[in-house]
Amino acid sequence: MSEQYTIVTVSDGTPPADYYCLDKFFKSLSKYGIEPLVLNSGNMQSPFTGLGSKPIWQHKAIKEGLIKTKYCFMVDSWDLFFACHPDISFEKYLVFKSPIVFNSEKNFFPRFV
Repeated sequence: MSEQYTIVTVSDGTPPADYYCLDKFFKSLSKYGIEPLVLNSGNMQSPFTGLGSKPIWQHKAIKEGLIKTKYCFMVDSWDLFFACHPDISFEKYLVFKSPIVFNSEKNFFPRFV
């Protein structure tokens, strides 16, 4: 099923070596044979950095043909890892029958009240 989606992340650079999640994101996907598409990797000089940059980079990647699949997961790269195969999350997404689904956390930004 992973041929139906692309896992996409934006990274403005690599966090310090003592960062607790360093490489867990990539290792968790590699064990399932999945390589994420990393946008803006290490390009701190980009005009699209900071909060709100992910949708801009995603749109740019779609326009440039970098995302060839119908679906994509737009995820953080240094703050998460996949504890199960992404196919399981994809199957749950399909149940929503919605073009977009957001996952959130307690400190989700921007805050909608």
